[in-house]
Amino acid sequence: MSVLVAPMSSRNVASCTDLWADRATYSQAALNTVIRTAGQLLTETRALGSIVLEDSRPRAFGLSTFLDETFVEKYLADPYPQLGRHLLATPSHSAPECILDVHGIGERNSTAGNQLVVLSTNFDLTAKDPDGVLGALMHAFQETHRGYRIARIIVEVLGEPAIEALVSSGSFTLHHRFSTLAPNVKIPSCIATLTRTEAGARRTPLLPMFLYNPPTLGLTYAEQQLLRTALSGCTDLTLSETLNVSIAAVKARWMRIQERVGRRVPELLGSVGQRRKASGRGAQIRHLILDYVRRHPSELTPYVATRRHASPNVAARARAASREYRGRGVKENP
Repeated sequence: MSVLVAPMSSRNVASCTDLWADRATYSQAALNTVIRTAGQLLTETRALGSIVLEDSRPRAFGLSTFLDETFVEKYLADPYPQLGRHLLATPSHSAPECILDVHGIGERNSTAGNQLVVLSTNFDLTAKDPDGVLGALMHAFQETHRGYRIARIIVEVLGEPAIEALVSSGSFTLHHRFSTLAPNVKIPSCIATLTRTEAGARRTPLLPMFLYNPPTLGLTYAEQQLLRTALSGCTDLTLSETLNVSIAAVKARWMRIQERVGRRVPELLGSVGQRRKASGRGAQIRHLILDYVRRHPSELTPYVATRRHASPNVAARARAASREYRGRGVKENP
């Protein structure tokens, strides 16, 4: 028996259909729309998610997004159940404007912080190793959002056991309790929140999610894509296939990343000789760069470039990339 965590994507989000938290309140058509919209948001990097697998079977998942602060404040002043359903029930080509795009997320990373909302999450109580699955889900939630400047987390919890567990944890503030999710569906739920200030005062296990250091490298969107994918140990060939670019483009990105690191963090590559790529040092340099971004996750999240970053504005690149997602298939040249 093994428990593994996989990033959620448009390709595997449908595998969580049977686990969807409030599935009983959906018609099949509505649930299909929700899954399609979730897949589109994941493709556009407007949503993040993880799936916990036990013996290759989905046993838990979490899907989140970042919302406009004005919308969040209005919602918290007059909350209603099934926020995730309301946000995802719109056809994928016209997802609500309150769901931030990459540029909006980057702006808030660079200013007051993002409003993180859990769209849906659930845990299979019949798992063989429930503690292992739940632990993996909690760890994945933190890891998935590392590197983002988070101002507040909002989550809706379903069912009395889950509500009691949330309250007893002491991490979240119970904001509002609903008696039912929908007409004729007697499942209690609640909205709970946690702000950066509260996390610091309470020293909750979620405190690391609120820690943020601005990026130093100023990576472009394409460079972030490559490094994020390479963290799983991909070869250049796999990177080429996954990112849908040529091998030459992959090598060119690596070269630009190495040059950028040499300018911004020269001490990182000093020990291997930045210009001596022969004799196997190229692999060692890549290892050092990947280790650096693991320790500095904000390097791989959206931001708004400043004078400190001599590279092209990654936010503008990110907006362009979001528009291009629907027309993928053209190879990138170096």
